[in-house]
Amino acid sequence: MILQPYLKTSLLKHGDLAKAVEKLRLDAKKNDYSPTSRRPVKETIVTPRFKQNDYVKVYRGQTLRKARVVHVTSSEYFVHYQGYPTSSDEYVPHYRVIEDREMKTSNTAVDDELEQLRQENRRLKEQLRESQEKLKRAEDEIAQEWMHECSVLQAKCLLVSDHCKEAVTRVYNVLEDKQRVIDSWNCVVCTTKPVDCALVSCGHLFCMSCSAQFESCPICRQAFVLRLPLFKP
Repeated sequence: MILQPYLKTSLLKHGDLAKAVEKLRLDAKKNDYSPTSRRPVKETIVTPRFKQNDYVKVYRGQTLRKARVVHVTSSEYFVHYQGYPTSSDEYVPHYRVIEDREMKTSNTAVDDELEQLRQENRRLKEQLRESQEKLKRAEDEIAQEWMHECSVLQAKCLLVSDHCKEAVTRVYNVLEDKQRVIDSWNCVVCTTKPVDCALVSCGHLFCMSCSAQFESCPICRQAFVLRLPLFKP
């Protein structure tokens, strides 16, 4: 197959087989056709299937052990076997690690339940926000009503206060009038004892003890002939 391109060359036409073989050898060496030649092997980068804290199963001989991925490298996983001490932790190549479908199913169920809880949490937060807004509006309305009632009560209190002031003033005036009346019935000479006699003929009023001290009325200077006793009803 390799000799076929050279069968029609000028070298074969002239019978120079040795030169044709040498040329084939040089071309094979140049194009790396030799089976013994070592071609550079490209390093294949393997993307790990699992990440840290994933639950997997690891082949140990013909058995499978449940494990958890602790650390990930480009070619190996450092795993911790469930139910075994940390001294059993080891690095294993990627091809010995497979997916733990039971744990994945369990994790999927947990994730679904967690998502439901998150949705329920968002719904409850929304309800709480709406309730807080309603409560704030109700508080504002109650505060406005309370302020209105307070202003009305304040106006009523001011009105009652004015009436009370007027009533107190009237009572005070009545008391003053009463005191004046009481004072008017006291003797004008001693100002302490109530009047209990009248002088005849002027009619001025004095207490009996003061009227006994003078012979004429101290107010009008008229002479009196009689002290007429007075009695309160």
